[in-house]
Amino acid sequence: KQIHNEIVKRGFLKDMVVGTALVDMYAKCGMLKKAQEILEELPIRDVVSWCALIAGYVEHGKAYEALNCFEQMTSEGLSPDAITFIFILKGYGSIRAIDKGKEIHKEVVKRNLLGKDIVLGNAVVDMYVKCGKLTEAQEVLEELHARNVISWSTLIAGYTDEEKFDEALNLYEEMQIEGISPNAITFVCILKACSNLGSIEEGQCMHAKIVAIGMEKSIVLCNTLLDLYTKCDLLVDARHVFEAMKIRTVVTWNVLINGNAEHGHDKDALDCFYRMSHFGVFPDFTTFNCTLKACGNSGMINEGRRIHIRVLKEGLEVDQVLGNVLVDMYAKCGSLLEARKVFNKLPMQNLVSWNTII
Repeated sequence: KQIHNEIVKRGFLKDMVVGTALVDMYAKCGMLKKAQEILEELPIRDVVSWCALIAGYVEHGKAYEALNCFEQMTSEGLSPDAITFIFILKGYGSIRAIDKGKEIHKEVVKRNLLGKDIVLGNAVVDMYVKCGKLTEAQEVLEELHARNVISWSTLIAGYTDEEKFDEALNLYEEMQIEGISPNAITFVCILKACSNLGSIEEGQCMHAKIVAIGMEKSIVLCNTLLDLYTKCDLLVDARHVFEAMKIRTVVTWNVLINGNAEHGHDKDALDCFYRMSHFGVFPDFTTFNCTLKACGNSGMINEGRRIHIRVLKEGLEVDQVLGNVLVDMYAKCGSLLEARKVFNKLPMQNLVSWNTII
């Protein structure tokens, strides 16, 4: 802002490059209204000026405003470039506007830009993926003259999110044949696919590759490995991954607690809950949820009561889901009076609440 004042003072605001840099600065800082005001004050606007504002809106989750800017830009007779198309495709993908996205795709093909810009090609793939059109996304990927790890990972992530895990693994194999090395996103997606398919051998191969290329320090990858091993009831392997981690987030602890609880290791789940507090990691909604389930499954009512008191201190009992878990914990422990007290205090009794108390 100080530099902006100096620019105004020296009369440099009429310079298009300086003006565009100001728009870009305000957009990147999230001051989008101010960025648009600066843009409208510029004596001349070009594609770069508009793109700075459009990118700001898209990056801050305001796709509709970005698309309005795009329409205004084209109404001024300006022709979008590849960078503009990239952000517009991202905007259409975020609001799942598939018809508009297809129009941009056609325009990109018409201008023969798809084969020249790999980032633009990846943006088209990503738009189709976000709109749930995986077949179209794969067709675009196959048409690209050059593909990189982002191209493949975008599509693999799409199949994983849609729970089409076999297809995700097949794409990974194709990517390997093409000689492209996976990145962290690829590994996360493939590990999720292995976890959900119960393909523990494939998952262990992925783990070995992660170690071989020195990515075993990634918290996200370690958390995903933990999820794989706990879901496959390989808790010793999960413990090895966990103990090797230098940094453990609340997500890390939640995965371990939930894994133990899901496989009937309720005491171990509770031990993890108390250990995380010892290490200065504060529980969240998921932590309480998993730990209370462990208490209910094992009949540890005194531990359940202690955790309930802590939930009250955190002010979380008003949450519908957590409230239902508390009712379930007391009911499973045989304390129907306490279960009914929690039930009566719920902000709303839904079908799960009634089924639990019945």
